[in-house]
Amino acid sequence: MFNRAIVREVSRSLAECELVHLPRQKIDLALARRQHGAYVAALESAGVRVRVLPEAPALPDATFVEDPLLVLDELAVVCRPGATSREPESELLAREIAAHRSVFRLSASATL
Repeated sequence: MFNRAIVREVSRSLAECELVHLPRQKIDLALARRQHGAYVAALESAGVRVRVLPEAPALPDATFVEDPLLVLDELAVVCRPGATSREPESELLAREIAAHRSVFRLSASATL
């Protein structure tokens, strides 16, 4: 059972997010932010201490902190996303998690 979480506010550029398997549709930013707020509230109501990071306006997908970082009991694995546009997200999160876990980075050419 985990008791801490890191989340990031929804980026104002969310509509420019990476899409691979779905056609692009209009994204309701206000709705996305309300849903994100409900997600944070659900975590908190379950007893999880949530650290909310500010939005990253230049990184549309940065809200999805689960993608570039895999956190295990003993370490955090900084992933290399397949989309080049998402690579900066990994380092932003690595800096945040370094105070709580040893950090391991995947080497070039490896992705997760």
